Amino acid sequence: MDDIIIKAVYESILVCVKHLKCKRKQKIKRKRKQIKYHFSILIKERQFDRYYRMSRTSFEKLYNLFAPVYLLQRHRSVSTKEKDVNELQNKLQLTISWLAGGHYQHVRSISKYSIGSFYRIIYEVMNAIIAIQDLQITFPSNTSEAITVANKFRQRSSNGILSGCIGAIDGWLCPIITPAEKKVGCVKYFFSGHYQRMGINVQLCCDSMCRFTAFTVGEPGSQPENIAYEHWNLSNTVKDIVNNLDSDHYLIGDNAYVLTPYLMTPFNKAELQVKNTRARDSYNFYVSQLRIRIEMAIGILVNKWRIFKKPLEVQISNCKTIIHSDLCFHNFIINEKISTDMTYCPKSDI
Repeated sequence: MDDIIIKAVYESILVCVKHLKCKRKQKIKRKRKQIKYHFSILIKERQFDRYYRMSRTSFEKLYNLFAPVYLLQRHRSVSTKEKDVNELQNKLQLTISWLAGGHYQHVRSISKYSIGSFYRIIYEVMNAIIAIQDLQITFPSNTSEAITVANKFRQRSSNGILSGCIGAIDGWLCPIITPAEKKVGCVKYFFSGHYQRMGINVQLCCDSMCRFTAFTVGEPGSQPENIAYEHWNLSNTVKDIVNNLDSDHYLIGDNAYVLTPYLMTPFNKAELQVKNTRARDSYNFYVSQLRIRIEMAIGILVNKWRIFKKPLEVQISNCKTIIHSDLCFHNFIINEKISTDMTYCPKSDI
């Protein structure tokens, strides 16, 4: 009797296993896009710059910086064959297309990647971009670098009135979807009452050409900018430059920050009406001439990398990677335009 029961159970298990095998999804064979043909079509249509936010020459230069770092991170040989070049360029253009605002389903289906492969690839590429030495976001760390940056800002100031500025700072609310409570603790801290949406407070600093020189990510959207600035190590860096190097340099920000010997802010409306209205108004004019550079930089960033036009639909822990990589792309493109056109003005990118 027991043998009959065991045999019946065994046969039923075999039927179930056979049924599961029949239901298993067939593996989809995907043929990778031929990137050279794709590029040639865009060049003939004169759409390469708009599609990838950079020229074909700049893309090749970026690829040459990216490929060795990516291969080393993947523990592969640095030498690449033609097949590998097509694959790596495909991965790079895939990431750029997504950051430029393309929907992930559209971008990954064109490049012939599965959903799982798509998300794995974009983070591998972004981490490689962040690790490239030539694309590092650096703030002036010594007297000579501070003087160079300050002289560039002075050229932007009428009659060279402001001569010690080494950076313009501002806060930017990066929109995000509502984060999971188990990831952030208190969800309401990420809701900005000013913008009426969820976001991360990103503090940014740029030079006179709207290239980002410092940033910090992680403060919740409800955090005031002056508090976020105090938590930012840039405030201590500027103090060190001024105190240890015996210089008179400073940052420039808006009224959301607190005026200090290292941070210049404009007078508000109430302060303008107290006394010395004309002098204070002139002071605001010169400060605004330089402070606008950071507003222009943020405008270029958001309009060029349109993934920021809507809330980031990723885990909150991955937001910094996306922001950091886009800042690297931003600086790279501006440097490329400066190298090809010495009269380049970032205002034309807005």
